[in-house]
Amino acid sequence: MNDTRHELLDPTLDIVFKMLFASPEAHQPLCSLLSAVLCPATPIAQATVLNPELPREGWDERGAVLDIRVRLADGRGVDVEMQADRRPGMRQRSLYYWSRMLASQLRPGQDYVELKPAIVIFLLGYRELDGERLHSVFQALERHDFQPLCDLLEVHLVELPKLGRRADDGASVALRHWVQYLKARSAAERAEAIMSDPAIGKAHSLLERLSADPVSRQLAEMREKAAVCYQLDLAAARQEGRAEGEAEGEARGEARGRAEGEAEGEARGEARGRAEAVIAVLAARRLDVRESLRAQILRCRDTAALDRWLARAATCAAADELGDAVGGEPGAAG
Repeated sequence: MNDTRHELLDPTLDIVFKMLFASPEAHQPLCSLLSAVLCPATPIAQATVLNPELPREGWDERGAVLDIRVRLADGRGVDVEMQADRRPGMRQRSLYYWSRMLASQLRPGQDYVELKPAIVIFLLGYRELDGERLHSVFQALERHDFQPLCDLLEVHLVELPKLGRRADDGASVALRHWVQYLKARSAAERAEAIMSDPAIGKAHSLLERLSADPVSRQLAEMREKAAVCYQLDLAAARQEGRAEGEAEGEARGEARGRAEGEAEGEARGEARGRAEAVIAVLAARRLDVRESLRAQILRCRDTAALDRWLARAATCAAADELGDAVGGEPGAAG
C-alpha cells in the first residue's frame, strides 16, 4: 500500500492517535489494538469510546493529556493514552486514571462486589522501565507469594522503543505488529506491519485520510509545537532549579573561593541546561535516545558542541546522527 502525496501524520503524536482511534470508523482497529494488549480469551468485538471528541479548550496546552476512555461489552473500563515523550508523574497518573474509572462505577445502593475491572494502557514512545520488556503488566499482588488481591487493577505499559529487543518478553505477536506500525520510520516497515493484520491496514487507510485533511494537519502541527515548547520549558525549569541550588552551595562555601565557585557553577549549569535542551528536543520529536547516548550528552561540558547538537536535534532523522555534527559521538568533546 503506497502512501498518499501528503506526508503521513505521526500516529505516536497523541492528538493524531486520538483522532485516529477514537473515530467511529476505527472501531475494528481499536478492538484489534485492545485485543493485542489485553490478550483476552476471545478477541474484543465491541468497544464503546466514551470521549471521542477533542476537548474544546486546553488540548493545545503544553501539558495537556489526550486519552481515549473505552467501555468494553463486559463492563470493564479501559483508558488508553499515547505518550510520546517523558513527562513527570506518568506512573502516578496511571493510578489516578485507574482510581477515577473504578470510583465512577459506583451508584447509590450499589455493592462493591459489582465493580468491574478498570484497566489503564500507556503506549510510550520512550523508555520508562529498566530492562528490555516491550509489554509490562502491573496488578495488585501480595509481595511474597504474588497472590492477587483482586482483578480490579490492571496497568499496562507498552514501550515502543523496545520492539525487537527480546523475543520472550510475553508480548503478543499482534501487539508486536501494532508497535511496528506505530513506530515505523520507513514505508517498508509500515508495509510489513500492514500486511500482517487487516485491522492495521484499516487504520492506515484512516491515517492517510487524516493526513490529507488540512484541519487535521494544522491541529497536529500546533500540538507538536506545543510539545516541543513543553519539553524546553521543563529543561529550563530544571536548569533554574539547579542554578539556585548551586548558588546556595556557593554561598556556604564562600571561604573556599567564591569567585572560582561561581564561575565553575555557572559554566556547569549552562552546559547542563543546553544538554537537557538537546534531549528535550529529541524527546519532543519522538526520537529514541539510547541510555548511553543520553549519558554522553549530559556529561558534555563543551557548550559550543552542545549548541551544534541542539541545532542538529531539530532536523536529524535519528538521535545517533548527532555525532555527525561534530565528527564523533556526542559527549566525546566533554
